[in-house]
Amino acid sequence: MKYVINGSCGNNVNFSFYSDGKLVISGSGNMNNFQYSPWYNQKDCITSVDIKNGVTSIGECAFQQHKKLVSINIPNEVDYIGKNAFDSCSELM
Repeated sequence: MKYVINGSCGNNVNFSFYSDGKLVISGSGNMNNFQYSPWYNQKDCITSVDIKNGVTSIGECAFQQHKKLVSINIPNEVDYIGKNAFDSCSELM
């Protein structure tokens, strides 16, 4: 798998978006809150999200308007999901 974009989305949390439509979020601690996430421009391409153990929160607006998102893995360690994190993710409903 080849990544399309990658970067930081928290103090110790990183992301990689791959050409097959998978977004992987890994590291430790809290994800940032967003108005628009760093992967927002890929919202029409992301089909799945895999949040790895160690990540403890999902930031506000993290996946808003990701209309192609059909699956997400959220580990038990996540104890906070920010408002509008999954707003307008119609395929998850």
